[in-house]
Amino acid sequence: MTAESNASKVGGAAGKLGRLDILRYPDRVTAYMHLTDEIPMTRIQSEWSGSGIDVDTKVSAHEVVVSVRAEQVPIRYVHLRWNMPVLGALNVLGDHWERSDGDLGWRNIIPERVMPWYFATYDGKTCCGYGVKTGARALCFWQLDRDGVSLWLNLSNGGSGVMLGARELAAATVVTHQGAQDEEPIHTLRAFCRNMCSQVSRPCQPIYGTNDWDYAYGKNTAKQILLDTDLLAKLSASNEVRPFSVMDMGWEAGPPAFPSMPELARQIRERKVRPGIWIRPLEAPAGANRNLLLPDARFGGLPGRAKEQTYDPTAPEALDLALATVKEVVD
Repeated sequence: MTAESNASKVGGAAGKLGRLDILRYPDRVTAYMHLTDEIPMTRIQSEWSGSGIDVDTKVSAHEVVVSVRAEQVPIRYVHLRWNMPVLGALNVLGDHWERSDGDLGWRNIIPERVMPWYFATYDGKTCCGYGVKTGARALCFWQLDRDGVSLWLNLSNGGSGVMLGARELAAATVVTHQGAQDEEPIHTLRAFCRNMCSQVSRPCQPIYGTNDWDYAYGKNTAKQILLDTDLLAKLSASNEVRPFSVMDMGWEAGPPAFPSMPELARQIRERKVRPGIWIRPLEAPAGANRNLLLPDARFGGLPGRAKEQTYDPTAPEALDLALATVKEVVD
């Protein structure tokens, strides 16, 4: 019995237990040069092809490796779809692209919900995880509905499709993990994260400290940063590993709130705390050369400050200006 036919036989029963079988060939793969330009693909063994684009989906017992070839086509997106009945009352956990601001948590099945990198399900008895291994050369997100699972891969090069030429792009490696029955979801998720990250890269020391944004919201001063640092130094006095005192947005206003950044850093170190600083290198000042900014179309009609003041990192001159911001902080 093939892996695909076996999956189709067990998919429904597995769905009743909250386990979704995606370690098999997808039922459909679609490529896009733009979201309005759908390129349907047909499969021969593990390879899906259409309009000069090839997507390989190598299936093994523990993973599905997705690679893309498109020698002359500027490809932007690939959508992989696994069809199956998703039964029962499932709670679903999703992650966030960059960081969470209190918006993570277990929720019901929401078909339009975007779940970056991975998601987990819990049926009250068993927790399961589904995701891509770290190190993928694409931005990936999942969607779950009552008829199956979708994985979207964003292969874009900046604001354009990627021209791979003769290269083959290792876009994603799909992995899953099923916890033991009645195992606490947190233990299942820890094991699943180890499965997604086979090459663990951790700092040699713990990183901890304070950041003033969550109470100051950019209305900060050097004096207040030092008060924060004094409290942090007191709370961590017995710790061998020293904390960070991070100043967020607001410092760039300069005097009188921040008379001297080198002196502020010196005073933080004097308290045996490590100084940290927030920057946004791609933020352009008012009046910046419009030719160096991201085009309005990239923001989908979004009004406001971000659209008007964001450097385009694909423009060499803009990249030089962003690098100058980083060098300014180092200086």
